[in-house]
Amino acid sequence: MKYLYYKGLHPDQYASALADWYYDIHDWKRLDLENPKTYNEKMQWLKLYDSIPMKTRLADKYLVREWVIEKIGEEYLVTLLGVWDNFDEIDFDKLPDKFALKANHGCDWNIIVTDKSKFDKEDARRKFKSWLGINFAFRNGLELHYLNIPPKIIAEEYLEDINLYDYKFMCFNGEVKFLWVVSDRSTHRKRRHYLLLSGNVWIKE
Repeated sequence: MKYLYYKGLHPDQYASALADWYYDIHDWKRLDLENPKTYNEKMQWLKLYDSIPMKTRLADKYLVREWVIEKIGEEYLVTLLGVWDNFDEIDFDKLPDKFALKANHGCDWNIIVTDKSKFDKEDARRKFKSWLGINFAFRNGLELHYLNIPPKIIAEEYLEDINLYDYKFMCFNGEVKFLWVVSDRSTHRKRRHYLLLSGNVWIKE
């Protein structure tokens, strides 16, 4: 119901709706969009007024691949096995025994297949039918950079026996001030937070 509510809003209503959402999840703190001061407040302002086409491109798990190639080269990408507009276009006979299926236009919409012979295709079909029908911009706090991503399904190479670290760099005025490191996503997810005090001195938060 909340998704339908946000999806049905006129853009003129986004600011007040976001303020209500912020109030609910931040222990009844008021959101000041006219003069944002805290990191969280500035993030909300950016969601409303800075959801530029580049952010949409970078949020798209398919289109971001072109950007990575342009910036640092194709060798840094996980191998793309296919891209489709709907589930029934996928020829699973052409996919390897292990692969990752992802919806390109949201978060946590992934199915990791480690044994194709045991893959529940009907369950996956139902999930992707639901996911492809959702605009992620209205799913959680008006993340409007997702608004104009054409929904697709992509298949990528399965990465085996590797502990990937997810580094998130938070920048202020073009300078990294905050680092968030996530590991062990597939088992017991761990998060570490670091603040940059001065120069290259980091402290764990």
